[in-house]
This record gives sequence, structure tokens and C-alpha cells, in this order.
Amino acid sequence: ALRRSVDFLLGRNITQIEEDLKPVVRALHDGLRRLGLDLLTPCGAEYASGIVSFRHRACEQLGAALERDGVIVWSGDGRVRASLHLYNDMEDVDRLLQILPSAIEQECACSTHS
Repeated sequence: ALRRSVDFLLGRNITQIEEDLKPVVRALHDGLRRLGLDLLTPCGAEYASGIVSFRHRACEQLGAALERDGVIVWSGDGRVRASLHLYNDMEDVDRLLQILPSAIEQECACSTHS
């Protein structure tokens, strides 16, 4: 498995992977900001990373709601983290941003009735 992973990565242009990922990460940052979420990940180019996190009081419930819709994130410690890499594309970000508002609304409604 390690040999195949290394061969896969070496078969790709590492610099190109980073360049291809930049607009995908930017789209996620922009979309989360448009949703009014409290981003924890700095958005400056000098901090560029595929890891994008935001605060949410019902983070674990939100992560579970996203997973039920096929979007996998890490959630805990008051935050939700999406980790983008070479296998992610704009469709993945679009899907997360489409599902996220209703998941937030659902989790906020549930937490006010608890």
C-alpha cells in the first residue's frame, strides 16, 4: 500500500497538486464566510492549507448530520474541520456548502428543544 501511495504521488506533479488545490480551499473559505461561520483557519496565502476549520457550539451533532449526507469532516472541541487534499475537488466543496446550511438549521433547532 505504501509503495502504491508513493508511486501515485510521484506520478503527480507535487507543485501542481498544490496549485490545483488553492482555488478549492479558497472556495471553501469564501463559502463558509458567506454562511457567517466563525472561521478558525486564517485565509491569508501565507497560511495556505487544505485544513479549514470553523467554530460551532453543536459541532459533534453537525459533524454527524454531515456524515449522514455523505460529507465527512472531523468535529469536536467546539469546531468542525474539513481536510481537503489532492482527491478533493470543487464538487466536494459545493456539496458541503449545499448541505451545511440545512444541517446547521437542523442542529440548532434540535439544541433549542433539548
